[in-house]
Amino acid sequence: MMPFFRNARHLFFKIKSYFIFLFVCVLIGFILPNLWVWHKGNKFIIASQPIAKREFAIVLGAGVHGLNLSGALRSRMTKAIELYKNHKIRHILVSGDGTEQFYNETLAMRRFAMQQNIPLEVLIEDPLGYSTYASIIRAKTIYDIKSAYIISQNFHLVRACWLADTQGISVEGVPTGGSMSDEWYYIIRETLARSKDFMMYLLDAEPPTLRGALF
Repeated sequence: MMPFFRNARHLFFKIKSYFIFLFVCVLIGFILPNLWVWHKGNKFIIASQPIAKREFAIVLGAGVHGLNLSGALRSRMTKAIELYKNHKIRHILVSGDGTEQFYNETLAMRRFAMQQNIPLEVLIEDPLGYSTYASIIRAKTIYDIKSAYIISQNFHLVRACWLADTQGISVEGVPTGGSMSDEWYYIIRETLARSKDFMMYLLDAEPPTLRGALF
């Protein structure tokens, strides 16, 4: 065989090996975790109005502008308030990034709820819920939540409900609306987040904020 063809064949097999390796990495790192989380979490999402009474609604944080809620977060809080006023829950855990002076999700969420005549004692704040993973782990470990509705947009609920189930929380996911300014951004972000949380769960990783609780 001429050297040129021998080298070309060697290069072809080398490139092919790289593509196979890349495919396996994508399969193991992204596709399989996403399919697993979707399969396990989707079954907890309810399509109709909640019926059972539960102790908590967990509202996961999203963007705020000062003390004004983004459309997505406003929709989540509105649904939690509706559940409380319909006597489906006794408390609302608002979990998000609440430690900054000029960006405080939990403060904005509490203010919104109180403007809707929700008593202060109904609200429990977790200002160290910097991520969905941290919020759910802390809901179980710090706040000892055993039964809850989780309220968020549908694509996000799958991961949150799966995480709650892994922690032994009896959970149902309540989907809500709310505008997402860039749908593709959130789809890609959630795909990566599912893979990340799946690996953190396998490694039994503690969120950095697990040991602290601010009420």
